Amino acid sequence: MIDFNELINALKGDGVTRNLDELARIVIPSNFRNGVFFGGTEVYLFKVDKYVVISKINYNGEGIKKVFDELGRIQINAEVRRDLEWKAKDSISVWKIDDYIILKKVESKCVFCGNNADLTNYKEKYICKECKKNISKA
Repeated sequence: MIDFNELINALKGDGVTRNLDELARIVIPSNFRNGVFFGGTEVYLFKVDKYVVISKINYNGEGIKKVFDELGRIQINAEVRRDLEWKAKDSISVWKIDDYIILKKVESKCVFCGNNADLTNYKEKYICKECKKNISKA
């Protein structure tokens, strides 16, 4: 049995960002799917803290069965989205480790300093009040 927490602890960087569409689907990058996940592949979703882990194996029969469509999309079901507070157009980070895909909602933070207070959204990116002030002086 795989320890999903070990997978999550092994994550590096911010992952690849994708947006959840209006039908609760997310497109998994093609290079993450090659050789493992393709149209028609049955997979299982597991909610682990603030993450969703996608696996081809249903550990302990606890996974939620899903199927990748021909465009590499997978739908995230309503109960998981509710629990994780995911909504249409939310940005989701995507990582691939071995034969697992891991998803997590992007937390709003300044693209320059990482601060998460007093944020302004500009073209799907966030900038804090302090960085905005410093840029305007430059």
